Amino acid sequence: MKSISLLVPSSLLLLSSSLFVSSFVIQSHTSSILGLSATSPSTGSGSRSSTRMVEKIYIVTGSTDGIGQHTASNLINTPDAKLLVHGRNPAKVAQTVQQLKSVNTGNIDGVVADLASFQDIRRLAKDLEEKVEAASPDAPVVLINNAGVFETRRKESPEGLEMTFAINVAAPYLLTGLLLPILRRRKNSRIINISSISQGGSIPWDDLQLALPGAYTDHRAYSLSKLCMAMLSMEQSSRFGSAEFPIVCCDPGTVNTKMLEAGWGMYGVDVSAANDETFLALAPSLDNGSYFVGRMARKANAEAYDAKSRARLWQHLEEVTGFAY
Repeated sequence: MKSISLLVPSSLLLLSSSLFVSSFVIQSHTSSILGLSATSPSTGSGSRSSTRMVEKIYIVTGSTDGIGQHTASNLINTPDAKLLVHGRNPAKVAQTVQQLKSVNTGNIDGVVADLASFQDIRRLAKDLEEKVEAASPDAPVVLINNAGVFETRRKESPEGLEMTFAINVAAPYLLTGLLLPILRRRKNSRIINISSISQGGSIPWDDLQLALPGAYTDHRAYSLSKLCMAMLSMEQSSRFGSAEFPIVCCDPGTVNTKMLEAGWGMYGVDVSAANDETFLALAPSLDNGSYFVGRMARKANAEAYDAKSRARLWQHLEEVTGFAY
């Protein structure tokens, strides 16, 4: 499959109104470059009636910056979409929503929560549920667990978890579980979890929080969290996924974001080319339990397919979050 080019300048990395103007394209063109056949009328990037029937609801965590922001700007340009922009900084959420609306008067709303806090996640889930239920009763929901961090030093969340694990693994576990009832009620909903090609190969079960002396390095914490995320996604798909409710996982690509710069340096593609999450959100169908790299089905690391290891991680997440589903 050919790589996607939205023909936008590298200035897309700047948070400005020109960022969103550059990223919008006519929906028929978007369908074409994604290799999708349009199932609804094409629409441009201009105004659409706010009273139209919502056909699909997109929730993108961590969508005020980087790949999440770019994905959000792509998705709001699709027909009859409701977009829920998430971030932890109220000012950035408001700014992102305002800038999106300045070029597309579609159905856009913002939600604020710190994913390091289980209390905030529970409040976020209630807020999202209210906004989803206020939309069309049968509109499917696409949840993209995009938010993630790369911590250069060890920190702990309010609940005492290593911060990378808390945000990259425990947060999507808890948020997905809280939203699962409304997702399963709405036909053709889907979940897209974000792992990484940098995922590790094994789990240090005796020190999953990397608290022992010398255990923590930034790259180890990140690769461990992304292996856990692949395992979590596979376990979710095994327990709850189906052809009508696919749960998939992907490496979003090596993209020049602040996270890549902090951990590896800027050697990836421009954010404007980071369309893998968009592809999975818009694909007419997905095979439940798949793992994607470059929009092609690939194999995650072997631990992700070990049912006993996945069950052990699931149990750990139940214990540390205090939530079972």
